[in-house]
Amino acid sequence: MSSRSLFASAVALALLAATGCSPTAKTQKLIPVSGSVKVNGSPVSGLKVYFEPTEGRRSSGLTDASGNYQMMFSDSALGATEGPNQVRIVWSGEDPNEDEFAAPASVDLTSGTALVIPSRYNARTQLNADVSEQNNHFDFDLKM
Repeated sequence: MSSRSLFASAVALALLAATGCSPTAKTQKLIPVSGSVKVNGSPVSGLKVYFEPTEGRRSSGLTDASGNYQMMFSDSALGATEGPNQVRIVWSGEDPNEDEFAAPASVDLTSGTALVIPSRYNARTQLNADVSEQNNHFDFDLKM
């Protein structure tokens, strides 16, 4: 094999790896997932919800004023990966330069008080969701 062919092959492999073309990415089955997030029984807007499968790419959703979210795998694909997922919930207003799961998230509520989301819902999550066609709606009521 010539050095030019070897170089072209190496570039092609690097591009495939960079674009996520791996066996895991090809075999992930997406299921439409939605639900709600409440804090002590009240809906909270502006929270990011992440579903992280054992293998593969995570999905995310953002809560609206009613606390409802819909999971997005990408800008054009709805859903979360079928199977077991860890769930993490963080405030969407965190500094994007910081590790979003490193510390509890603060949320300014309409009442003017601050809410701290404990690490058991993000960095050290205790939340799980087993996503399937029959089990695709997940409501979370975070207790503070």
